[in-house]
Amino acid sequence: MSLNCEMTMDLIALYHDGLASASTKAAVAEHLKHCPQCRENYAQYRRIYRMPKGGSMPPREGETEQEYRLLAAKMRQKRMLVTLGFFAYVCVSLCLTAMVFLKSRKEPSSSFYDFEKNKFFL
Repeated sequence: MSLNCEMTMDLIALYHDGLASASTKAAVAEHLKHCPQCRENYAQYRRIYRMPKGGSMPPREGETEQEYRLLAAKMRQKRMLVTLGFFAYVCVSLCLTAMVFLKSRKEPSSSFYDFEKNKFFL
């Protein structure tokens, strides 16, 4: 594939980011070897659009799937913690409600009625 300068400049961003196909990469590299003006433009592009150290390169084969699996595992773990927290909250609430209910009931009096003597004792 033979590229002219205009086509090469259109493909520079894809070439730089590693998104171009193998044949396009080869054609752009070949053109850059022989064209000093495009080589200078590419150098200027690289200075302006340097990739961050973390890299914004596209993920390799399988990396995206692995990242999704890790994310799904984290989400399951978070969902489990939220469920356990809710369950603990409900249990504590029920226990506190039962305690308040039992405390608020009137205590049985110590008085009783003696049927033999027909008397009420306090």
